[in-house]
Amino acid sequence: MSADIAIDINLRKNQFLGTPIFNPHGINGIVVSQNAIIGKNCFISHQVTIGNSMGKAPVIGDNVYIGPGAKLFGDIKIGNNVRIGANCPVFLMCRIILQLFFRNLE
Repeated sequence: MSADIAIDINLRKNQFLGTPIFNPHGINGIVVSQNAIIGKNCFISHQVTIGNSMGKAPVIGDNVYIGPGAKLFGDIKIGNNVRIGANCPVFLMCRIILQLFFRNLE
């Protein structure tokens, strides 16, 4: 028994500031809003959604790793050199909380 699987991903030419890096599992389940802006050298894992919320889409910096199943929505900005874990929902910018968290770790 065999099955043919159709994979479709629509991206705008100017949506990526550099060449995106998709993981070895392929582009299965990747959804990227046409309004999203993605920086250079971003690693996008399978089952990632980068979507609109209230008409706004994420702006993602350079050298960002987006883990499998992560969901990014809305008017958020992801800085450079950020790592987003597997299945992590990101829909609010929480820079102050993260700064406090990392200060407490040092």
